[in-house]
Amino acid sequence: MKKPLVSIGVPSYNRPVTLQRTMESLINQTYENIEIIVSDNGSTDCRVEEVLRRFSEDSRVKVFRHQENRGAVFNFNFILDKFSGSYVMRIGDDDWVEHNYVESCVNFLTENPDYICAYGSTKIFDSDQQLIKEDTKLSLDQSSPKERILTYYENVTQNGIYFGLLKREYKDLIKVDRLLADDWIGVARVCFLGKVRMLSDTNLKITAGGTGSSVDSIVDSLGISNFNRYFPYLSVCFNVARDIMWRSAAYRGSRIDSRILLAIACVVVLSKRFRVRHEIKNNYFSYLKSLARQSH
Repeated sequence: MKKPLVSIGVPSYNRPVTLQRTMESLINQTYENIEIIVSDNGSTDCRVEEVLRRFSEDSRVKVFRHQENRGAVFNFNFILDKFSGSYVMRIGDDDWVEHNYVESCVNFLTENPDYICAYGSTKIFDSDQQLIKEDTKLSLDQSSPKERILTYYENVTQNGIYFGLLKREYKDLIKVDRLLADDWIGVARVCFLGKVRMLSDTNLKITAGGTGSSVDSIVDSLGISNFNRYFPYLSVCFNVARDIMWRSAAYRGSRIDSRILLAIACVVVLSKRFRVRHEIKNNYFSYLKSLARQSH
């Protein structure tokens, strides 16, 4: 019996050295029935083209090169539309996975049809590939969607689940938008609709830093309101509530009163965890001063 095809997306921009490491970790997977889709977002470093040319010799690698940088949101979502496998996953061009990552995740999901996503334990490294820490080991096995999503928001940190293997029919849940913590919101949708398992026999390796390393860099890269810079977790709470109550189709199978109560519960968890009241108190006057400067 032929094994199911797995689609792996690599959004990339100007990182030839780490891109090579990422690609090597993918083409050397023990699970061979894969397609690797690279979307290069108008890289200006000529070494990127050299790396992609070498890996394109493998028939499983498909490269799409854009003439200009159209932003990270475009690049991440472009890949989703190119997936054709029964299972899908994305990985950053500065991250890499163990050689058995895909095989371990596929085997688990095949044997456990009540789960829709599986991922390996997540380790965080510095630019010299020295281990900094391990991410929270988080499985969401509860039968209640509400329990899964609340447990997720109580514990999410580096969000290794975002790079997990997902059943293809759920891929639109992880489309990104120009919002703070949109990766959290996407995974929350996944958690709401199905169970997620962290596998201890394989792992994902994430490089610390990059555009997601600080609120300022995220706000600048997304080009979103300055309000997000001063009140990031308040913004996250608003984005989460809006997604649950009316923005995402993932929750529309629930009644509106249930969605409202779930949104409130999630906001309470996030507000307490990230001390949103303290954030407002500390940054309110600084934000007003920034508005005054902009008006002059």
